[in-house]
Amino acid sequence: KQKLLVNNQKVDVLARNHFNEIIFGEQHPYGYIVKAADYDLLDPEKVKQFYADFYTAGNCKIVVAGLVKPETLAQLEKCFGNSWSKGEIKRPEIKQINAPGKRENLLPKADAVQSAIRIGRTLFTKTHPDYFGMHILNTLLGGYFGSRLMSNIREDKGYTYGIGSGIASLQENGYFFIATEVGVDVCASAVKEIYHEIKRLREELVPQAELDLVKNYLQGTFIRSIDGAFALSEKFIAILEYDLDYGFYDEYLNCIHTIQPEQIQALAQKYLQEKDLIELVVGKK
Repeated sequence: KQKLLVNNQKVDVLARNHFNEIIFGEQHPYGYIVKAADYDLLDPEKVKQFYADFYTAGNCKIVVAGLVKPETLAQLEKCFGNSWSKGEIKRPEIKQINAPGKRENLLPKADAVQSAIRIGRTLFTKTHPDYFGMHILNTLLGGYFGSRLMSNIREDKGYTYGIGSGIASLQENGYFFIATEVGVDVCASAVKEIYHEIKRLREELVPQAELDLVKNYLQGTFIRSIDGAFALSEKFIAILEYDLDYGFYDEYLNCIHTIQPEQIQALAQKYLQEKDLIELVVGKK
């Protein structure tokens, strides 16, 4: 509870939590903000019941990677195959997402010397046909150190130490976001430059040389991400909850190889219209 109270003094934590609340709805599991009073409502029996309902073998899987020998699998089966009661599989209820209210939102913090900015929207999971293309677009916009947002807002304008964008794929839904912290005196200018970079993606074709640089970066990152047994197991776990197989990564690499500037522009026009983007500033604007 004390940790929550301390974190709630940080503009970046407030921005992250309230942004999810705005795009998903305050009663949605993805948007609900934990409050200090929630901890007062906990008691040991509720914690035990939650464990019994959701931490069951029916909700768990064992992933083994590397040089797996038959005796290893036999030992796992002996320990967990029959003796671990599976129980009933329960899942939290995922309510319908409420349509966001205001497009521009300000959470004032009078003593803030920096403002946290979040801009984004609800999107989709890894199973969507546009996921790979949006992942590449996101990398170009704000997904690596050489991205357009970093080049403009950090390197050129000097408004921030860091800015980035990302795509979060949750089990039932996903979202796109841009996040940064800037001095309160340049907050409005930083927001303006963010929209400028998004507009460029909608209206101008990405130069082939810039797109090739992003492609090379993504291919190199992927190769590093599958180095070793633990890394391979993480890659498998990342798609397991969506009932996908390794064909997912074949499609991803194929998209990296084949995507063209026209496709990047079409995706930006489809998913990054300013009217569809929710903006939140915590601090001063």
